[in-house]
Amino acid sequence: MDFGSWSPSHTILALFIVAGFIGQVAVLFYRMGQTEKRLTRSEERAEKRDAELLAMIDKRIGEVNQRIGEANQRIGEANQRIDGLRSEMNQQGESLRSEMNQQGESLRSEMNQRLSDMDASIRQLNQNHIEHLTHHHHNE
Repeated sequence: MDFGSWSPSHTILALFIVAGFIGQVAVLFYRMGQTEKRLTRSEERAEKRDAELLAMIDKRIGEVNQRIGEANQRIGEANQRIDGLRSEMNQQGESLRSEMNQQGESLRSEMNQRLSDMDASIRQLNQNHIEHLTHHHHNE
């Protein structure tokens, strides 16, 4: 293209178009810079919010874990008390069973002794009766 054949008005118009294009490119770069700054600030705010949320989540998880630990400790203590009560009840049951067995043996022994005494008394009565009848029979 031969720029020398252009008239000054065409040259000025071409320069305005080029200047306008350069201006538009400059405005575009400026706006891109502003957008980049806004995006950077938004990203920083988002990272800050993320960090705050993560800290809050970690705190809540810590609280939940602490409560779970406390609950587990209470459950462990309750299990120990239950085991202690179970052991105590078993011991009391064994003691009661032993005492009942001893009382049963004592009653059995006493009943056997009474039956033996009654048997001896009945034999003695029979013997006395026989002797009485024999003595009475001889006297007649």
